[in-house]
Amino acid sequence: MHRMNAKKAAKVRGTLYFLSAILMVAMIAGCTPSAGVRQGTEATAPEATSDTGQLARRITGISVKDTPDAVVVSIQTNHLADYTLAEPPLEQAVVLYFPEAGLATTTADPAEPNDLVGTVTAAELIAGGPSKVVIPMQQPGLAYEAMRGQDNSLNILFNKTAVSPAPEAAWGQEEAAETVAAAETKEDASSVVEDATPAAPATLMEDITVTGDADALDITILADGAITDHKLRILKAPPRIVYDLPGIRSTHAGEQRIAVDSAIAGRVRHFAHPDYLRVVVDLKDDLYLGKARAYSLSNGLLIHVGEKETPALAAARKTGPVTTEARTSVAEAASVEPVDASPAVAPAPAEQEAEPAPAVAVKRSGKPAMVNRIDFMEEMDGRSAIEIGTTRPVDYEMLTISGNQLFLKLDNTDILSYRQRPLITTRFESAVDLILPVQTKKMKEQRFSAVNIDLREAVPYTIKQMDNTIRILFEPSSVAPNPAKEVVIPTELAIESLVTDTAGAPDIETAVTEPAPASEAPVTPPETDVPAPIGTVAAPEAAVPQTAPAFEAPTGMRTEPDAPAPSLFGKKKNFTGEPIALDFYKTDIRNVIRILKDVSGKNFAIDDDVSGSVTLSFVNPVPWDQVLDLILEMNNLGMVEADGIIRIATQATLVQQKESEKAALTAQQDMKKAEETLASLVTEYFSISYANAGEDILPHIEGLLSDRGHAKVDNRTNQVIMTDVEEKVEKAREIIAKIDKVTPQVMIKARIVETSSSFSREFGTEWGIDNRYNSPNINIGTDGAYRDEMGGTYTYDVALNSLSSPVQNLIGINFARIIGTPFSLDAKLSLMESTGDVKIISTPKVVTLDNKTATISQGIDYPYTVVEDGEADVKWKTIDLNLDVTPHVTPDDRISMKLNIQKNDVGEIINGEQSFNTKRASTELLVNDGDTVVIGGIIKEREGAGERGVPWISKIPVLGNLFKYKTRSDEKSELLIFITPNVVRLD
Repeated sequence: MHRMNAKKAAKVRGTLYFLSAILMVAMIAGCTPSAGVRQGTEATAPEATSDTGQLARRITGISVKDTPDAVVVSIQTNHLADYTLAEPPLEQAVVLYFPEAGLATTTADPAEPNDLVGTVTAAELIAGGPSKVVIPMQQPGLAYEAMRGQDNSLNILFNKTAVSPAPEAAWGQEEAAETVAAAETKEDASSVVEDATPAAPATLMEDITVTGDADALDITILADGAITDHKLRILKAPPRIVYDLPGIRSTHAGEQRIAVDSAIAGRVRHFAHPDYLRVVVDLKDDLYLGKARAYSLSNGLLIHVGEKETPALAAARKTGPVTTEARTSVAEAASVEPVDASPAVAPAPAEQEAEPAPAVAVKRSGKPAMVNRIDFMEEMDGRSAIEIGTTRPVDYEMLTISGNQLFLKLDNTDILSYRQRPLITTRFESAVDLILPVQTKKMKEQRFSAVNIDLREAVPYTIKQMDNTIRILFEPSSVAPNPAKEVVIPTELAIESLVTDTAGAPDIETAVTEPAPASEAPVTPPETDVPAPIGTVAAPEAAVPQTAPAFEAPTGMRTEPDAPAPSLFGKKKNFTGEPIALDFYKTDIRNVIRILKDVSGKNFAIDDDVSGSVTLSFVNPVPWDQVLDLILEMNNLGMVEADGIIRIATQATLVQQKESEKAALTAQQDMKKAEETLASLVTEYFSISYANAGEDILPHIEGLLSDRGHAKVDNRTNQVIMTDVEEKVEKAREIIAKIDKVTPQVMIKARIVETSSSFSREFGTEWGIDNRYNSPNINIGTDGAYRDEMGGTYTYDVALNSLSSPVQNLIGINFARIIGTPFSLDAKLSLMESTGDVKIISTPKVVTLDNKTATISQGIDYPYTVVEDGEADVKWKTIDLNLDVTPHVTPDDRISMKLNIQKNDVGEIINGEQSFNTKRASTELLVNDGDTVVIGGIIKEREGAGERGVPWISKIPVLGNLFKYKTRSDEKSELLIFITPNVVRLD
């Protein structure tokens, strides 16, 4: 029984275990969410697929998380995405380019509140990619790092520990003990009134008011205390006055704009940065750039622009400058050091021995500081300044390599790689040409960095350190700005060797951080013969925006005017690609080419040895093929395009490939020559059907012959006999087949039309007298008089203006007998007028071959007499119209004709000799088949007039007209030629 109870108990325990397992499974299933919904508030976006059926590459989400050590921006993708990271120099933002990734439906989560990063945005440059993600920084110069996650994510970490830490108390007390407080000169309001009541320094800007008229403008900045510290910047294009107020915060978020109704300025803007307040006055004319003054008030700051006295200005001057309570930070311990690299007048040796050794700046240990700002500014009267901001005050040394090259050495200071860009300032009115921050690996190991400064000429300069800013002020330069100047950018290795070897270089002078007396004037650095470091040649300075921070031109970037870009060989290139705007800094060239591939739609092939980085910033869009050309030139690369594929390779590779192709071609030619030498000769007889074998075919064959070949012509059969290798004979056969073709013929129809018009008119009077007695002895008239005693008949003709025979159109008038005499008077009046038009038409036709001259001639042989040595000789002159036409049939069935026309005619008799007239014309024209060309203008015109009369009587006015005979004739003729060519083709 005991055994049965044991078995029953074991059975019960097994049943309980089984029920417990089922209950646990049910509980787990009840706690598991549905498979179609993700945990949290995010919905699952449908997975897109590409055209090939593969999963499309997408950015699936972006999140911003605030951790104790850093702010992390996480970008999630559905694949291991390639990216390019760049920081645009004109934006406080980090930009990431994803060349092969598009954006999914859900791309961003609400950002956690933080003080480092703003709202992250994402956009597709082209549908489906590439895409870019923009991470705005709320503080300038933040240190960040990009790291890959385990889930295909990309994390951008912004370290909080590198953001402007407060100086340690021990360090601050030590600095205060070692340095001397120096008051910074502040324009007209820089003097300190000892008896003035100290006012609390301002920390918060409450409001800004603007008042004024056409001659003056007052900008009052109201704050919770006095504002005595400010920095002035003058910007000329466009004209602006910029005041930076360190340590002043604002109650406004973002940029604020105040419209101004004044002839001086158009508006006033202010923006609160984390560590200073910026106030910008946008002027309407650059005449007011030098007329701005700032006056400290007990409750803020007054900015006065103009020369007119205003009530606010008078009150500020009456009150006097305001002093502030001393700050406990080291900001007031400003070390001012006029640089005296080589005094103009060398001190006496005794004085040199009496001088104490220069004090060396105290080296501080601890975590390295960061350079977070490098600004270049134009000042008044041609001065310029460089400001270098760090996360905390640092020790520095100014090294003078030569008169025109300076190095600012920053101890225990790091410069991030994206800040190590050259800033070219050749276009400004300044003594500075180049600013180049550098920190190599060796310099980082030795815990220092440097800023290289190249000058146009040696000028005096001073250095001040205020809080976290080192300010270098340069005096004006006598050298004018030259934007086209090529600046030599030293290499990192050259700078490293110069800076690290300064201890043993006697010609390099060091400016230490020992405060100089206020009365000591800065002295111009000497000019030495130390050559500049060898480096790369920078292009003329790009268009540097006159804003702070100034634009840092990428190394090797060349900015040219808007015009067609010249190539390396001086030829202009025309770029027709789609314009794009890019902004890269030290971006891998392969990623840039992938972006260009997506924009252009071209196929690219990149050699394995292609490498390099690209730094460029385009404000305006540029054609993509121009960008590609520029990138290749910057990296000493080249491209070859064939069969729709653009191959990118190094110049050395392409040159080597060209040389190899030339060598292979030369070897191939040598091999062919050797084969021709060994090949057997063949003889071929080419019968020429339509061309002339000797004139048209043989010259082309002779150019093909090898050294062993020859060719000749048989004129009787019009054949070409050629002996050469088989290859040359076949080429000759191809040439003959293309040349020996039926030549088209041209029929030329000519219509020669000569039109003439004539007009003549004759008018006269014939008088006669008759005897009415019919005496046989007296007969006065045309019949004559018979006198027996004289044995003959005598005639006395009194007829006037005898008309030419036969006479037509005569009118006879009988006036009867003259009174008292046996004579009667009669008269005959003549009037003749005739006109005539004559047309002579001839239509010759001629057929000629293509490019053969056809001649059409028509005329007579005219005889004329030539007297030589007293003997008359008859010669003949051809008086004809000669027309020469040379037609040519073009491939598009038009006819080109060369025309030569000559017209000979009989001229006048000059000095008893016959003259001849000749007219010629030559032209070339193109007409369609069957069109008619008209040639005219061969005109001959002749006018004639005559008058005869009785001497003396015809001269009597009015009455003399009865004793005159007048003739007039006009002749005019014109020759017209109509030419119609027609192509005649043989079947």
